[in-house]
Amino acid sequence: MFRGLTYPLCAMIASVGLAYSAFAQDTKAAGNPTVGAKTTAPAAKEIKTETNPGAKDVKTDTRSAEKTDKAENKTFKSDKPIVIEAEKTTPLAGPAVKKLIFIDFYNESNNANAKWMVDSIGESIFELTKNKYNYTRIPNKVWRDYAAQKNFKPEDFYNTEKLQAMGYALKVDGIIFGKFVTTEENVQISGKILSVVDKEIIAEKNVTVPFSSQMFEDVQDVSETLGSRIKDLFFPSDRGALWRSAVLPGWGQYYKQRKTWGYIYGGVIGTGAAFSLFSLIMLQSSKRAYESYQPDHVKTPQGEFGIKDPSAAQAEFSRLENAANQWYQITLISASITFGIYLWHLFDAWFFEGSYTEIGKSATAAGAKERDSLFGSNIRITGDRAPLSIRMDFAF
Repeated sequence: MFRGLTYPLCAMIASVGLAYSAFAQDTKAAGNPTVGAKTTAPAAKEIKTETNPGAKDVKTDTRSAEKTDKAENKTFKSDKPIVIEAEKTTPLAGPAVKKLIFIDFYNESNNANAKWMVDSIGESIFELTKNKYNYTRIPNKVWRDYAAQKNFKPEDFYNTEKLQAMGYALKVDGIIFGKFVTTEENVQISGKILSVVDKEIIAEKNVTVPFSSQMFEDVQDVSETLGSRIKDLFFPSDRGALWRSAVLPGWGQYYKQRKTWGYIYGGVIGTGAAFSLFSLIMLQSSKRAYESYQPDHVKTPQGEFGIKDPSAAQAEFSRLENAANQWYQITLISASITFGIYLWHLFDAWFFEGSYTEIGKSATAAGAKERDSLFGSNIRITGDRAPLSIRMDFAF
């Protein structure tokens, strides 16, 4: 029995070793981009000399050479940050530049006295966040031309499905939109942030304010709240990681930039599922062999039929029964272990965060390289993505 139980454990350990070995080779290859590159010494610079007909010695004019060195040094120095295109990312590159659309808020009541809020809220959010986060704003003309081609109605600018289709067509990461409804006494404002990648609303703010001088402060509060949540577009969502891991083990970890754990979970769960299926097939085969076994019979002189060798037949029945019981235990244990790892890996995909780089304007490729680690991860203490969320970094 115990000899048979070692099969699933050995198979799972072997899968972990193969996954880790493949990752180590990829890491080694990616971490040494200069291997095999040839270096050549720079060509010697020509230094012009000036000769004086009346002088005995020849003086070398080194001022031109010094100016040339300074000019070359200036060529490689720049105070401006390097902007990395969203579609071109490398292992040493900083976080990709996100593309966002700021949609005009839908004036549901068509109140002419409140038209100033149509574009003021989106512009206020943009002004609050343009210097904080590294993203590119899609010009208004681009999304307005798309809306004109698709015959958008005013209410369509608050339709999540149509905005999702717009974001997918324009290849953006997020859309900030909303609406407001006015009555005789107050105005109801609803603002949302749509993640085009995850196809879900990641932030929402609803307020009802009276028509008064304080209304401008309340509108500003909506802008500040949504502006503080734009950073959520820069992180993979927990829900997106959860359903991805449920569909394909390891995909959620890979989605959260925890590729090593994605490889490990995918290899272990895949191997466990394959071995459980193999054990189930062997169990069914053993049961059929037990049920179909027919010992040799003989006919007695009295005309009766009997078992030729009862002790051998009993031994064979016992062997087939033990084999079926053994494969039953192996199948049960293997399936239980695999299912337990599968449940844990779902929790792991939802709860743990990847070792993300900074998302602000100061993010650089060097910073991204420094934060890389083999098993790096973050724990989100508060369980949400509010601005005051606490995160603990660890690596082992």
